[in-house]
Amino acid sequence: MKAKKLISVMLAFVFCISFALTASANAPERNVAFDPTFGGEFASALDLRAEGYVTPVKKQDPWSSCWAFGGIAAAESSILSMLAEKGTPLDAKTFDLSEKHLIWFATQPITESVDPTQAGEGMFMFEDDPNYAYNNGGFGLLITTLFSSGVGPVLEESFPYRGKEGLSDLEYLKNYPEFGIPLAYDSLEIPKEDVIALMPDTEMTVSEALETLDASRFRSALNTFKKNGYLDGDDTLTIELFENALYEFYLSLVASPDVYSKYDDWSIPELDENGFPNRNFSAGYTMVDGNILPEVSVKDEEGHWEGINPEGFRAIKSELQKGHGVSASFMADQASPGDPITEDSYLNTETWAQYTHRDSSTNHVVCIVGWDDSYPKENFNEDYMPPGDGAWLVKNSWGSETDYVTLENGMNIGKGDWGIEDENGNHTGYFWLSYYDKSLGSCETMSFDTDLSELDGDFDVWAYDYMPAMVRLEMDTIVQDENVLKTANVFTNSADTDAHLYSVSTRTAMPDAEVSYSIYKLNENPENPEDGTLLETKTASYTYPGFHREKLSGDVTISPGERISVVVEETVTEDGVKLYEYSENAAYATEKAESLGEPVYSVAIVNPGESFLYETDEETGEGTWIDYRDDDDRESVSDKYVLDNFSIKAYVILDSTPAPEPEQETPRRRRSSGGSTASTASYGVSEAGGSNGSVKFSADKAAEGEKVTVTANPDEGYRDKNITVTDSKGNDIPVTKTGDGTYTFTMPASAVTVTPVFEEIPKTENTDLPKTPAVQSVSERFSDVNPDDWYADAVQWAVENGIMVGVSNNEFDPDGEVTRAMVVTMLWRLAGEPESAASTQFEDVLTGAWYADAVAWAAENGVVLGVTDTCFAPDEPVTREQLSAILYRYAQSKGPGFTGMWAFPLDFSDASEVSDYAYEPLCWMTMQNIISGMGDGTIAPKEKATRAQSAKIFMLFAEELEAGR
Repeated sequence: MKAKKLISVMLAFVFCISFALTASANAPERNVAFDPTFGGEFASALDLRAEGYVTPVKKQDPWSSCWAFGGIAAAESSILSMLAEKGTPLDAKTFDLSEKHLIWFATQPITESVDPTQAGEGMFMFEDDPNYAYNNGGFGLLITTLFSSGVGPVLEESFPYRGKEGLSDLEYLKNYPEFGIPLAYDSLEIPKEDVIALMPDTEMTVSEALETLDASRFRSALNTFKKNGYLDGDDTLTIELFENALYEFYLSLVASPDVYSKYDDWSIPELDENGFPNRNFSAGYTMVDGNILPEVSVKDEEGHWEGINPEGFRAIKSELQKGHGVSASFMADQASPGDPITEDSYLNTETWAQYTHRDSSTNHVVCIVGWDDSYPKENFNEDYMPPGDGAWLVKNSWGSETDYVTLENGMNIGKGDWGIEDENGNHTGYFWLSYYDKSLGSCETMSFDTDLSELDGDFDVWAYDYMPAMVRLEMDTIVQDENVLKTANVFTNSADTDAHLYSVSTRTAMPDAEVSYSIYKLNENPENPEDGTLLETKTASYTYPGFHREKLSGDVTISPGERISVVVEETVTEDGVKLYEYSENAAYATEKAESLGEPVYSVAIVNPGESFLYETDEETGEGTWIDYRDDDDRESVSDKYVLDNFSIKAYVILDSTPAPEPEQETPRRRRSSGGSTASTASYGVSEAGGSNGSVKFSADKAAEGEKVTVTANPDEGYRDKNITVTDSKGNDIPVTKTGDGTYTFTMPASAVTVTPVFEEIPKTENTDLPKTPAVQSVSERFSDVNPDDWYADAVQWAVENGIMVGVSNNEFDPDGEVTRAMVVTMLWRLAGEPESAASTQFEDVLTGAWYADAVAWAAENGVVLGVTDTCFAPDEPVTREQLSAILYRYAQSKGPGFTGMWAFPLDFSDASEVSDYAYEPLCWMTMQNIISGMGDGTIAPKEKATRAQSAKIFMLFAEELEAGR
C-alpha cells in the first residue's frame, strides 16, 4: 500500500489580533546573508501603482478583517493587470471588489439552495452572533478555496462593506439609545444601581449635588460631565438628565461618524430577490491560479530566523512583475490603527518603515505592491536597523488621507492618518517593510481570467469540496508514494440542458508538480472512474503549490443525466525519484476545535460515489480504485480532523434554459455577472398588521430600483423603534432611517411587506420609591465575591470608598487584569480626585476620557509617567512590580518610604527577576506588609496584577499612608 508522508495538520488561521504561523516543514536551503543577485534578473525597483494596477487604500474598521482586505487587494491588482493585458483596461481608482461577500460566506455552510447533496458542509462558528464572522480571522488559502468554488469575487456595489441600515457608529447609537445607554454605563464603569441609590431625594441642582455628595464614581462622573459641558451647574439633577449627559459623553469618546456601525446587522441573505443564492454571485472573473509562494525567510528547527530565502524572495518579485499583488502576513507594531506603538519599536512613524527585528509570530495581513532594493536601512529605527538596504512597498487597510470618499451625509469612508506621506503631507496608507523582516511569511498570489464569463450560457462549477481549507498546504496531510496514486471526482449533469466542459482544476501539494488530467464519459453502472470513454487529456506543470485551473478544448458535451469523471495524476521529482502524490483537505472537527479554543469548527459531507482514490499494492503491484468515503486513513483521523472531498472541479457552461412554465420553479444557476436587469413592472407595498401604531408609504406600488419612503405613526405614549421590509420570499431588504419616524428602502423586483415595530416611551423615574442602600455587602451584590474570600474585605473597602466598581451590575471580576488607566484612576480617587492645572500631553488620552483627569494629575505630580513623551498606553496591563513602583512613588511624595541608607533584602526565590526600578519599591511594600508573596516562596514580579490583588494592596496602602509610616 501507499507510503504516507504525513506532515502534521496545523490550523493556520491568521487573526488580526493575535495569531502565529510556524516555519514550513520543508524549509529552504540556508542563505544567511542577503545577496543582491537574489533579484539580479529584476529591476532594482517596481511600483504597481505606476502601472495602474493598484486600487485605492481602504479601511477595515470596525472589524478585524485584514485577511480579506489583504486578499481582495491582491485580487484587484491581479485582475487589473489581466484586463490591461487583454486590451480592456479598467480604471484602478473606481475598481472595487467586495470584502463583505468574501468574509460572510467563508463562515456560512452550504445550504439546499446551493447544493442539496452537500447541504450542511462548511465552516461553523461557536459564537451565536452572526456579526462575529467579521472578527473571525482568515488567511490566503481560505480565500482561494472560496474563489475557486465560484464564491465571488463580486463588485463592492453588490455587497458594500456596511450593515443593513448603513449607519455610522455615531448614527446607530444615536438612533438606538435603549441599546447604547447600557453600553455607556458598562464602558465608563458607572453602575446604574449606584446612580439610582445616590440620586438626591429632594430637588437639587448639579452644583448642589457636587457639594453634597461624598466621593463616589457617581460624583466623579457628574464632575466630569459638568467640566466638559454635558451638564450645567444650574440644571436640576434627575436620572434622565444624568443619562443624557452620560450618553453624549460616551458617544464623544467611542462613536465614530466615519465608520459603519458594528452594532448593525451585517448578514447577507441566503437568496437574492429572484431566488438565486447570493453565495454564487461573481463579477465574471474566474480564478486560474491560487499560488502558495515559498517562504521568504530561512528558519531553523525552532523557528529562529537565519536569513533570506532566495527562492521566496525571487518568487515575490516574479509575481509582482506579472502584475499580481502579493498577500502576506507579518507582525505589525500596532494591532490596529490608532493603537500606541509597542516598546518593540518595529515601526518608524517618521518614515513609515517597518522592521520586525525579533523572531515573531504574525498578527496582520497586507498586500505587497512593489519593491526598492535601494531603500536605505537608515530609514528604519536607529536602535533596530536591519543589516542591509531594501524593502517591500506594502498597501495596508487602515485608511488614508488620499483615497477616502466623502458621502452625501458627511461620512468620510476610508479616512485614516496612517502611512507614508505624499508631497502634500497627506498619509497614503502605504509603508515600507524591510527585506530582512523576521516575521514576513505566508505569501500568496492569485490570477484570474474572463474566459468563462465571455461564453454564452449559464456558468456553473461542479465541485464537492465546499469546506474551506483551514490548513496551509505545506502543513497539510500530504500522501506520497513511488507507486502510482491517482484521485478522481465523478460528476452528473443534473440540469435539463447540455453542459459544455471548458476547464478542470485541482489543488497541488508540492512545488514543481506535474499534473495529468483525464476526462471520461462513464458507462452505465461503471466499476470505477476510468470505466468509460476517454474524451480528453491535458498535462500541465505548476511552479507553486496551490489551486490551479486548466483550460480545455471545450469540445466535451455532457447531456442531461450523463456522468463524467475527472481523473488527476500528480507527480514530483525528489532526489531523482519520481513520486506520486495528493493532498487531503483537512480542518478541525467540533470537539478538537472546542478543546483548542478555536472560534470555528468544520463539517465535511463526503457522499458515496463522489471522490475516488487509486492505490497500488506494493506486494502485487496491482492498482485498485476505492471510494474515498471508505478510505481507512480518512476514518482514522475523524476524531481530530475532518477530511473533505478532493479539490477536483469541473467548470461548465450550460445551454441557456428555456423560460419556466407558470408555477414552475426557476432553475438555480451560478451567475457569471452580478445584478439583474431592471424591470418596468411595478410591485405592491403593503403593511403587516402591527400594534401601537401604523405606517404610510410614499407609493403603494413601485418599480424595481425606485426609492420608497415609509413614515411611522406611533400611538400616543409610543415611539417607532424600527421597521423591517421583506420581499415575497421572506428575504430582508436593506432599510435606511432618514429621520424621526421616516425610513427609505430601494424596491426589489418583488412585492414587499413592511413591518413596523413600536416601543413604549419610558416613564419618568419614580423618586418616591425607596432607594438601594449606598453601602451594601459586596458578597450580596457581586456573584463572584464570597464572604470568606481572602479579598472580600478589600473589595468592600474599595467599593465603599469609591476606589473601584464592578465590571457589571453583579460582577467584580476578581481575577481580571488592571490597566494603567485603572491604576492611575484608583490612585487619583484615593487622593480625593484633586484638580490638575495641566492638561494631558498624551496623544492616546482623549480629552474627556473617564481616566483623563487622573492621568493629567498623575503626570503633573510625577506619580505615573507615560511610556513615551506622547504615549500613556492606558489599556496596557500592569504587573505586580509596576503597581508597587507606582504606589511607592506616590507614598514618597507624601512622606513615607526609605530615606538615606537602607537595607531590606527580598527573601523570595525569584527576587533576581525583579527589575532594578522596582527593587526598592517592592522592598518597602513587603516590609510594610502591603504586598506579600504568592505562597510558594515567590513574589511573581512580572505577573499581571489582578483586580482582587489591587483592591487588597490599595486598602493596606491607604492604611499605611494614614499611619504616616
